[in-house]
Amino acid sequence: MKNPSISPLLDFPVQGVFDNVASNYDLMNDAMSGGVHRLWKDGFVRTLNPAHDTKLLDVAGGTGRNTTT
Repeated sequence: MKNPSISPLLDFPVQGVFDNVASNYDLMNDAMSGGVHRLWKDGFVRTLNPAHDTKLLDVAGGTGRNTTT
């Protein structure tokens, strides 16, 4: 039996929301941050000082918090 308090969350159309947002993600970030998010991201990558062939993934961490391992 489903827990009625969480079943509406399970029915939420996550893929549809993602599909609607994904193509305009950078544009939305530019609009909301005035383009500053690009400076933050570039600055963060510079502090990592990755090797030339390093692959980095932006996982849409809109909080501005960064995690490295």
